[in-house]
Amino acid sequence: MTNRVELRIAERFVFADGHEFGTAGAYERLTGPAHFRVDPHAPAQRAVTDIDKAKTDSDGFVAFTADRGAPRCDVKLPLSRAAQP
Repeated sequence: MTNRVELRIAERFVFADGHEFGTAGAYERLTGPAHFRVDPHAPAQRAVTDIDKAKTDSDGFVAFTADRGAPRCDVKLPLSRAAQP
């Protein structure tokens, strides 16, 4: 089973006034909620207290959303990567 992450982009902004950072180039700031679905039995989840007691969906995943601030999280990506589908 694989973990899944879905980023719902609500807003896009130029980051650092378009300054280019070496070979990565300019970055873009993306804001919006991040939705996660994780396998509670995966080795990567062992450190999560009581994850084995969390409700799972029909695929056996534990689902949760991360909102940094309200209601968004910030992601900064090189424009060359952010533009890719």
